[in-house]
Amino acid sequence: MTPTPDASSSELQLARAYAELCALDKISLRFVPLVSLGDHEIRMVAPADHTDLGTLFWLELFDARSERTVDSYRSHNIKSAIPIFEHFVAQAEQAGAGD
Repeated sequence: MTPTPDASSSELQLARAYAELCALDKISLRFVPLVSLGDHEIRMVAPADHTDLGTLFWLELFDARSERTVDSYRSHNIKSAIPIFEHFVAQAEQAGAGD
């Protein structure tokens, strides 16, 4: 998967990932990878429970080397997640440039 260059393609990528996330067996798999850049991966993660009905998904910037979440964002809709997704891509690219 590669980073997306503009908001419309980012929106499409997020919408497709959300559709895939909704189709997952939530017991065994709870995330959909969006972009992998070096040791970093941006993931769309299903909410842990249904107590916050407004949360559609979380975006997560994950560092595979340290096996830790670097940053995350709780999203209530796809449009609000677009700039965060693009920021996470930039963060991952910057981290990769420092390696």
